Amino acid sequence: MQDFGDAIKGSKPKICLFGDLIIDSYVYGEVDRISPEAPVPVLEKKSEDTFIGGAGLVGSTMRALGSDVVFFSIIGNDKENEIAKNMLRREGIKSEVQKEDGRYTTIKTRYIATHPYFQTIVRVDNESRHMVNKETESRIIGAFKTHSKSSDIIVISDYDKGFMTKNIIKSVIETSRLANIPVVVDTKQHYSLYLGSDYMIPNSKELCLLFSTKNTNKDSVIRKLGKRLANETGSKIIVKRSEKGCTIFDGAKVKDFHSVAKEIVNVSGAGDIFVATFSVALASKKSITEAIILANKASAIAIAKMHPSLSKGEIRV
Repeated sequence: MQDFGDAIKGSKPKICLFGDLIIDSYVYGEVDRISPEAPVPVLEKKSEDTFIGGAGLVGSTMRALGSDVVFFSIIGNDKENEIAKNMLRREGIKSEVQKEDGRYTTIKTRYIATHPYFQTIVRVDNESRHMVNKETESRIIGAFKTHSKSSDIIVISDYDKGFMTKNIIKSVIETSRLANIPVVVDTKQHYSLYLGSDYMIPNSKELCLLFSTKNTNKDSVIRKLGKRLANETGSKIIVKRSEKGCTIFDGAKVKDFHSVAKEIVNVSGAGDIFVATFSVALASKKSITEAIILANKASAIAIAKMHPSLSKGEIRV
């Protein structure tokens, strides 16, 4: 066996990635008392870590697996944007990230107690969610038309924070279809915006919400809704199902892939790593089945860590 990154060295896929760049900040500490000012725990800070998150985590995982990545995203005209740009440089990601006045660079700060038990106390988000302006749209669309000519696959990791506008989505899908480049979509917006994409990868909660169904991971419900989404979109649908692995709906074909996770420490980011690994595998001429198996392996490796991530050499083929 060899590691996945080495296995695809000959092809080194070129990937255009669209999505929301997020800075994940983790503040760790211990709790041993309640505040006298209010009935809330007092976190005694011990350490703090900062990681690239959101679509940025998709990009860093793709790089770890040996791909060339061009990243299209948005940051604010603030001091935090330097943190984001430095993260991209460290990961070796080619940036087409645009800076826009009047918005914040997205930062999610999680305050986590590590004693007497591991638990997130609160998450604080600093972000903007309004749509990017027309000038930013034009810059993004123009840059993509240049890079798309040499791309093997297009990946969209849309956290619905105002970057993926209707115009950008339309341009990306139309350009990709004309060039016969597959498009993989993971979105928190309505999937009707992404008609014409090749692969859609919702999780079970998003799938249920899409059809106004009570959130469940029950097999019969997921199969019913997955088939419906596949029929309505014409796309191949892969539903991420946490401890149940995932289910693919490819036309009339339905197949389950069981989770291979042995230890779960932190599941945040697992879906991003699944999408990244699946996309790199497809761009490396792996079959859909092979790509899903590899993505399942990658997710299992990632969630066994304090901060989900995937490094070169961790996944074997």
